[in-house]
Amino acid sequence: MNEIGLAEIVRIRTKGKSIFYTDDYSERSYYTIYKNMAQIMYDKTPKIGNNDRKLVFGYLESDAVNASAFIYKKNDYIFINCGTIVKIHDTFNKLLSNPRVFSEVGKPKYSDYRYHYDPVINNGENQTVFFNGPTDEKRRDLAFLMSYFAILYVIQHEMGHHLNGHLQLLNESDVETLEMTEERKTLEKISILDYQTLEMDADAFATSAFTAHLHSMLENLDTFPFPALVPQLSKKNMYSYWLFSVHCLYRVLGNIKIDETNLYTSRYFPYRVRQALSSRIPISVLVHLGDKEGAELYASLIDKMFRYTEEMYNITFETQTDFSDVIVTSTDKVAEHSKNVHDNWHNIKPRLMNYARAILAD
Repeated sequence: MNEIGLAEIVRIRTKGKSIFYTDDYSERSYYTIYKNMAQIMYDKTPKIGNNDRKLVFGYLESDAVNASAFIYKKNDYIFINCGTIVKIHDTFNKLLSNPRVFSEVGKPKYSDYRYHYDPVINNGENQTVFFNGPTDEKRRDLAFLMSYFAILYVIQHEMGHHLNGHLQLLNESDVETLEMTEERKTLEKISILDYQTLEMDADAFATSAFTAHLHSMLENLDTFPFPALVPQLSKKNMYSYWLFSVHCLYRVLGNIKIDETNLYTSRYFPYRVRQALSSRIPISVLVHLGDKEGAELYASLIDKMFRYTEEMYNITFETQTDFSDVIVTSTDKVAEHSKNVHDNWHNIKPRLMNYARAILAD
């Protein structure tokens, strides 16, 4: 294949989307911050085996909340839709504008909640402009912290697809080819159960990596970029903010109802199930990091923060929780299929060992 430019590579692999260029954005721009953080996380992830690949990170001109990961030659590509950055930041600006959300933080004002407008992308300032977020500094900082948690979770999920060898496995017949051919689909022999297993592994990678990051943040609060917020950052509060952030992220991603159709035929687990499974992963990670007390504290917060987040999200956005959908996550059928996905990990892991550059889960 002849050499082609980045824009054409992205267009082919993202079904026609265009790059959203941010090269002239300032160092304080959200887009610059997340691009730099993606490279730092990529570089700091412990690698095994041959690691001569490079990360290419960027943004797509799309309002949808989504992200893309693909490989081509020696590069690992991650592209985040602009809509993901905008929607997540706007979500937490709105939530922290609501005086009932973490009311103990700062000095909330009802006027913040009443006069919140939709954001404007690139309003002549090389930055996304958010109107009428929280006026209180601590609440504004907390809105950014939660946005940061959610977006880095998205980035780490895509990074998990790269570093755990998922994309090499899916493209094992020809990693040089840009377009997926029918012949390659046949060669791959990847089942729906395999796809679900890979997606859950990417969630586990993101959750594990960010739990370690959170643990490090708590040990280095003297370098925390928002000093006004530091008095709020007890271990209990930080775990609560993390649980709240990721729970809201899954609400933003959607609320696909759980039924036999999507449970057994979709490449993705319903978000409620993914959230429920991912929320417990930090317990074992914290134990592994030698913080058994932290693991017990985190475990004690899971159910409480689930109820609190649902309540605050519904109040803020005038939505309702479909409790029938929540109840289904604990049914025998869902539990059995979740076990099937877990057990399938031991079938697919040996195939990933040929490509993984990070240590795979047991």
